[in-house]
Amino acid sequence: MDEMLDPILICVYCGDLMDGLTERQIEVFGKPTCCNFDMLTIEREKMHTIMRSLDTLKKNIEDEVLKGVL
Repeated sequence: MDEMLDPILICVYCGDLMDGLTERQIEVFGKPTCCNFDMLTIEREKMHTIMRSLDTLKKNIEDEVLKGVL
């Protein structure tokens, strides 16, 4: 159950989800090779809202592209 409350780390450079990595592991082992820049921490509860918003944005962009094609 505690796993569900752990934050999700995201590489700001490549956008890769570092799910499963903890901040402590990164302190000990260092950042993954793609993450030479910064990492962003997002609470798991907010991740669903972010993903839903991105899905809506994608759909809206696709609709606008289709309007332009038709």
